Amino acid sequence: MDKVSPSAFQPHTKRKEMMKMKYYTPEEIYYNDAGVVTLGCETLRFILAETLARIPSNIVDDVYDNCLFYMFEFKGGGYTTDGVFIPNEVIKDKHIIMYHTELPEFSEKARINLVLHEIAHYVLKHKTQLRHDNVDREKQEQEADDLVNKWLKQAPRYIKPLPEEVYYSTIELKKGD
Repeated sequence: MDKVSPSAFQPHTKRKEMMKMKYYTPEEIYYNDAGVVTLGCETLRFILAETLARIPSNIVDDVYDNCLFYMFEFKGGGYTTDGVFIPNEVIKDKHIIMYHTELPEFSEKARINLVLHEIAHYVLKHKTQLRHDNVDREKQEQEADDLVNKWLKQAPRYIKPLPEEVYYSTIELKKGD
């Protein structure tokens, strides 16, 4: 009998590993946060809950432990908000991921891709051009896109939506594409 190379089983092994991955439901993510990582923004909290259900729970845990999310409005060359004070103890050693206030108006697919893309930069430990002159931005963007595509291919096929009372307590989000 011929020996079969261990690599012949690799696709099956990868599938078994994928099946072992744990994913949170949007409801688990939504109620676990209580609005802290989104600095009280209910709309962003809702978007994150629906989006993060597509990546493994260990990554969600890491993101929630180490990141804060904020929506800003961009006007005339600068950031504008109605005003937000973030105490040092909240942002100490945290990464801040910011999204434009028009994020809820994007299609569901575009929202998911944008949110996961910025999280991928965090997971990949990318540098920002704000502090590093020699950042290969094009390479980092491609790496982030590749990771998002990997996550979405491995994501559960069906993700139970948040309960209606949660959905209707936030602004209406554009559904579909």
